[in-house]
Amino acid sequence: MSFQTLLAKALSEDEEDVPSSGSMYEDGSDSDEAYEEDEEDQKGSSLKRKAPSKELTMEDEDNSDLERQLWGRKRGASRRRSRRRRVKNPVPPEYSELMGEANAAYISGDHDKAISMLKDFVKKAPTVPDPYHTLGVIYEKMEHRAKAIQFYLIACSLTPSDAGLWRRVGGMAKDEGIADQALFCFKMATQADPKDIDTLYIYADMCKEGGDHRRAAETLKKIANLTPTDLSVWLQVAECYHANSQDDEAIDALLKCIQNASTHPDDASQFEMHAVNMVSDLYITLKRYQPAVEAIEAMHHRNHPGAPLDEESLPLDIAVKYGICQLHMGHLATAQPMFDALFHHEVDVYGDLYIDVAEAYVAAGESHDRTAIDILQNVLLCPTFANDKVFSMMARAYKRQGVLDTALQFYDQALAFQSGEGGKADPDLALEAMHICLDTDAAARGLAFFRFVKDAVLLPPIRPYWATAPTSTAAKPDDDQDQDVPTDDDDEDDEDDDTSATDAGDEIGFSEDAMDNVVRLKLFLVYGRLQWRNGVPDTMVKIGLPLLLLSLQQNSRLLGRKSLLRRIHRYYDSKSAEARDLDRFNMTHSHVLSAMKDSYLANPSDPTSRDTVVGVVMRVTEQVLVDRAFTPHEYVAMVHDVARALCDVGKHICAVELLIDVNCSNKVADGNLRFELRFLALTIALTHKENRMAYECVRLNILEEPENVGYWNLFGHVINQTGVFSWHQKFLVSYISHVESSTRYRHV
Repeated sequence: MSFQTLLAKALSEDEEDVPSSGSMYEDGSDSDEAYEEDEEDQKGSSLKRKAPSKELTMEDEDNSDLERQLWGRKRGASRRRSRRRRVKNPVPPEYSELMGEANAAYISGDHDKAISMLKDFVKKAPTVPDPYHTLGVIYEKMEHRAKAIQFYLIACSLTPSDAGLWRRVGGMAKDEGIADQALFCFKMATQADPKDIDTLYIYADMCKEGGDHRRAAETLKKIANLTPTDLSVWLQVAECYHANSQDDEAIDALLKCIQNASTHPDDASQFEMHAVNMVSDLYITLKRYQPAVEAIEAMHHRNHPGAPLDEESLPLDIAVKYGICQLHMGHLATAQPMFDALFHHEVDVYGDLYIDVAEAYVAAGESHDRTAIDILQNVLLCPTFANDKVFSMMARAYKRQGVLDTALQFYDQALAFQSGEGGKADPDLALEAMHICLDTDAAARGLAFFRFVKDAVLLPPIRPYWATAPTSTAAKPDDDQDQDVPTDDDDEDDEDDDTSATDAGDEIGFSEDAMDNVVRLKLFLVYGRLQWRNGVPDTMVKIGLPLLLLSLQQNSRLLGRKSLLRRIHRYYDSKSAEARDLDRFNMTHSHVLSAMKDSYLANPSDPTSRDTVVGVVMRVTEQVLVDRAFTPHEYVAMVHDVARALCDVGKHICAVELLIDVNCSNKVADGNLRFELRFLALTIALTHKENRMAYECVRLNILEEPENVGYWNLFGHVINQTGVFSWHQKFLVSYISHVESSTRYRHV
C-alpha cells in the first residue's frame, strides 16, 4: 500500500473505514514504496532536506550474520553513525504555530480540537512524523486503538530507524489480534535494531505461530550468534528447521550446538546430550547411521576419555539410538547390549523407546520379525502405547511371516484407530490389507477394508498434478521437446497445452490435501478387482477401461482434458472408418469407444456424471502419467484383468480390440509382455469363434518377429483350426514379396 493510500485511510473520519487486516504489511515492498514517495515529497518541500541514504532501506531478512561479519564491523558502525547523525524532520517554521496550538489543545483535554488541527497540519505537511505520533497518542487515550495503530504506523514509516516505536505498534497490533500487522512491525523493529534480543524472540515466536518456521529459524540463528553461551537457542533453531522439513539445516544447527558445547564444558553438558540425542534421531530418520554413531562416540570420548563405550556410559535414550544404528549397520552383537539395558525398564515408562527398537527390527528384515513381534506384544500390554503405529508394525511383521489372518486383524485395528474421532485412514495401509484379501480370495473382507477410505477415493476433491510437482527451480527448457512423443495430431493438440490439465470447472474440486492420485488409482483397481471377485465384473470395467483408454493417448507429459479426449475420439473414429472400409466384422462392436461409450465413459465436465465412479476415475487419471505410476508388469496385469472382465460382461470383441490396441501402442516395451497380450487376445478370439480376429493376432506375431519359428508354427495351427485360407494367403503373398531374397520364406 502506498504512503498516500495509508494516509488517506488513517485520516478517514469513519472508524469503520479503518482496515482491521494487516495484509498490506506482509513484506517490505509496500513500505519501500512509501519511503520512496516520502523522499520525493521531502525533496519538493521548502526545507530542501537531503534525501535519506540507501542504508535506510529495509535489509533482506535472510542475510546471515556471516555476511555481516565478512563486511566487517566498520561498515556496520558507519551505518549506525549515519543513522544517528540523521536530523529528524523538523516542523516547518510556517506551521510551527499551528502545531503548538494543537499540542496545547491536547494538553488541555480538548481532543476533538487537537485532532482537527493536527489533521489540518498533516494535509499541509504530510511528511512530518510528529503530528502522526500525537494523533496516535490521542486516539489511544480515547481507546480507539485501531485508529491509533494506523497513525503510529505512519509515524513509524517516516522514522524507520525508531525501533522502540515499531515495537510499541507491534505490541498494540498483537493485542488487537492483527497478526500480520504485528508481524510486520516486529520485523521492522528487528531491522532497526538487529541486536535487540527480546524483539528478535518475539518476532521468532510470531513466525512460528504463523507457520513460517524458516524465518523463525533464521531469526533464532541471529539470537544464537548474539548469545554464544546460550546453547538452548541452537536447539530451537534445529526444531524450527525440522518443522520446515529442512533436515540438513537442522543437523548443521545441532552440530554447531555440539561444537560450542565442547568449548564450554562446565555448564553445557546437558545441551550437548540434547543435541546429540536430536541429531542422532535425525540421522536415523534420514538413514544415515554411520554419522549418528560417530556423533555418539565423539560425545562419549569427550565426557569419558579412555573409557570403553557401553550401555552404562550412555544415557538410555542415546544408548538405544546407538543400538538402532548398529542394528541397521548389521552389528547385532553390538546393538543387543544396548537393547537389553532398555528391556530392564518398564514398558509404561519407556514405551516410545520400545516402539523405536521394534521399528528398527522390522526395518532390518524378515529375519528379525519374530523379535519385533515379541517386543510389540509387550508394548500392547500398556494401553497408553497401543496406537495405529504399533498395530501397523504388527500387521506388516505377521504379513511377512505368512500369518495373513492375524495380519489382517492388526490392519483392521490400525485403520479403525486412525478413523476414530474424525481421523483419516492411511490409504497405503488400506491398500496393503486389500491386496492380502485379493490374494487370499477374501473379497468381502477386502471390500470391508475399502470402506475406511471410500469417501476419500470415490468422491472429490481431486489432487492436482502440480501439488506433487518437483520443487526444484532448475530450468529444463527442452524437456517437452525431448520427451514428447510425436504424433500426427500433435500440432492441433498443442493448442490446448497452454491451458491447465483440466477445465476451469474442475478447480472447485481441486485440493492439495486430497489423496495422492497414484495411490488413489491403485485403490480403485484393487476395489474393481475385489468387486469382480465378488461377482460384479462391470465395476472392474468401469474403473479399468477409462483408465486404459486415457493412458493410451498420453505421451510423456500431461495434456489438457480437451486435448486428451480429442485424441481418444480421433483415434477410434479413424479405426471405425478403417473397419467400415474393410468390413471386418459387425460394426456395432467394431471398437471399444463406440460400443461402450455410454456405459463406460463419462464427460468429466458434465456436473451430472463427473462425480460418478467413471467420472472420478477419468478426472484422477488426467492428473497422472499412467505408464509412470505403474510398473510394466502392473500395467500389463491391469490390461489382462480389464480384458477378462470385458469377456465376463459379454464384450469379448472389445476385449480383443483393447489387447491389440495396447500391444500396438508404446506403453509396453518388453517383447515378452507384448506377446502375453497378443496370446490372451488370440485365446479370447478362438474361444468365441472370432476367426478373423484370431488371424489378426497371429499375424501381429509374425510382423513383430518374423524370424521366430514358433510364431510361424502358431500361425499354421490357427489357420488349420479356423479354416480361413484366403486371408492368410493374401498376407503370405504380400509378405513374401518383401522378402524375395529369403529362400526359406519362398519355400514356405
